[in-house]
Parts: sequence; structure tokens; C-alpha cells
Amino acid sequence: MQQEVFGVGIGASFLLSLALGPIISSHFGVKSLFIIAVFMSTLSIFILVAMPNAKRINYHAPLDMCELVKRPILLCNINIFFLHLVLTVIFVIFPFMMMSEFNVSTENQWKFYISSLIVSLLFSGPLIMSDDRNKKKMSLVYPIAFLLFSQIILIVGEGSSLLLFSSLLVFFISFNYLEATLPSRISIFSKKEIKGATLGVFSSCQFLGAFFGGLIGGILIGLFEPLQAQLEGSQAAQQQAGQNVGLLGQTGQMQLGTAQGLQQQAAQNVGLNQAALGAQTGLAQLQPQLAAQNIGLLGQAGLQQQQQTQAIADATAAGQRMIAMAPQQNLAFFGSQITGLGGGYPQMVNESAAGAGISPTMQALGTLGAVGGAIGGITSLFT
Repeated sequence: MQQEVFGVGIGASFLLSLALGPIISSHFGVKSLFIIAVFMSTLSIFILVAMPNAKRINYHAPLDMCELVKRPILLCNINIFFLHLVLTVIFVIFPFMMMSEFNVSTENQWKFYISSLIVSLLFSGPLIMSDDRNKKKMSLVYPIAFLLFSQIILIVGEGSSLLLFSSLLVFFISFNYLEATLPSRISIFSKKEIKGATLGVFSSCQFLGAFFGGLIGGILIGLFEPLQAQLEGSQAAQQQAGQNVGLLGQTGQMQLGTAQGLQQQAAQNVGLNQAALGAQTGLAQLQPQLAAQNIGLLGQAGLQQQQQTQAIADATAAGQRMIAMAPQQNLAFFGSQITGLGGGYPQMVNESAAGAGISPTMQALGTLGAVGGAIGGITSLFT
């Protein structure tokens, strides 16, 4: 069990460095990674010095080299060598692939590493405990096959975040299981007398695998220059996309402000339209009243005009009657004057002639005047 915990610690530290490395380098530069490495190495020296000294046994039995190349031990050494070789090769090339194929920036790669690693522990933990209960009888073919399957997923599938997460999850489940069980298996398979030498060879194979993995990964990156060019193009595209996003954000804010201004203007227009509609409604309501008042005024004006017309007609008729009656009135007046001149009416003339002796000519004139006055008076009565 102690060897399993030791293996899990090594694997977890390696994977944690993969997750934290991009974050630290993006904020503080690549140089900061080497400064941290120096600090951690110095700290580990002080921890080693502070550890209590174990009782040393100076007696060493003769080492049988044949025991180190027995099939179970040899298979464990080969497995740990290739496990770390593949791990290092993958994670040397994988960050570039994530940027070029999956459009995941360096600052966001840790999210995939950490999430897939945490989820993988939920599956690899029960597998490790089950292998302990079965006394390490589980075949290593299955986790190795899953490692291969995790890479096939990336080859045959399309570039998507779900595909990337699934590949990392399958890889970490297999890696955690192998990293935890291989040290325990080699400790079980080796004899007690050579256990230290066996574990030393095992650790050497482990770190040799990491060394050659980094070497091969660097060579592959150098050979595939189009990948590097594509990476640079991808980074430039990401920067341009970031700028475009910023411009789109500013444009969106401007459009939002314009839309808000248009909404306010529309609200004002709606208010003005409502006020105009209210005014038109009020005018429409006043129009019948105004029409009724105009009709009344027109009626009064018509009545007054009719009265004036009637008055003018009456005055004209009266004038015409006066003009028509003027000759008769003049004749009557003339008759009356002649009658006066002739000594009055015939009765009065006769009476005065008898007393005063008026001439016959004057009497005749007086009679004609009386007759003319009578005709004029009768005529005026019928006109």
C-alpha cells in the first residue's frame, strides 16, 4: 500500500505541474517556472536533511543480476518506462494540439487538465482498491488498451471540447491505475534481499522514460514545422478574435445605447401622438357644438336680413304709394284752395252769394273746385 501511495504522489505531482505550468507561465513568464523548480529542489534538500536517520545495515548479500531480469520484474520496468515516455511525449505535443486543433488557449488548458484528473480519480480509485483485494491479479492489458483508445479518440473524432475532455479522462484513468499499481507489483514480485535494487532499477526506468519522452516530443515538434506555423497562426487568430470580441462588445454597447435612445424617442413620439390624438378628439367633440353655434348665428343673421329686407320692401311700397297718391293729394289740395277762393263749398257759396252778391263766374269756379276736391278725396280712399 505504501508503494501505491508513493506512485500516486509521483503521478499527481506530475499532472499538477501540467495543470499549473500554463497558468504560471501565462502570468509570470516561462522564466518563473525555472525559479519555482530551483526553490522546490532546495526545499526538498532541507526536508531530506531534517528526516530522521534510519538504522543502516552494512551487510549486503551478493546480488544476483538474473533476479532483476525475471519476466514479471522486467515487464514492470518496461511498462513504467513506456508509460512515462508516452506521458511526456503526449504532454509535450498536446498543448500545441489543443491550441491548433481545439482552439483552447494556453490560459484555459488547465481547466481540461484539472477537471479530467479529478473525475478520473473517481474511477481509478475503486480499480486500485479492487486490484489490492485480488492480490494484483488484474491484467495490465486493459489499462494499456485504454491508453491506446484515448489517443484513437483524438484521431478519428472531430475537434470539440467534449471529445478533448473524454480523451483526457480515459487517459488519466489508465495512467493513475498503472502509476499506482506498478510500484506495488514490482515490490511483490521481487525478493526481500533485492527489493531495494529492484525499486532502484524501476525508478531509473521511470525517469529514463520521461527523459526520452521529452526528447522524442521535441524532435517531433521540430520535424512538423507546419504544426508550429499553424500554432502561431492560431495564436494570432485568437488575439484577433479577442480584439474582435472587444470591438463587438463596444459596438454592442453603442447599439444598446442607440436602442435605448430610440426607445426614449419612441416613447416621446408615442406621448406626442397621444397628446395630438387627444387634441384631435377634443376638436372633434367641439366641432358639433361650433356647428350648432354657427347654425344658430346663421339663423339669427338670416332672420335679421329677412327683417331688414321686409322693412326695405315696406318702406319702398309706402314710398310708391305716396308717389302714386301725390297727384290726387295735389288735386285735392288744389280743389280745396280753389274752393276757398271761390267762397267755400256750393252751400256756403249760395248762402254767401245771397247775402253779399258774388259774381256767377266765381260761383262756377267754386263749384268746380268742390267737385275736384270730392273726386280727389274719394280717389285717395281707394288707393
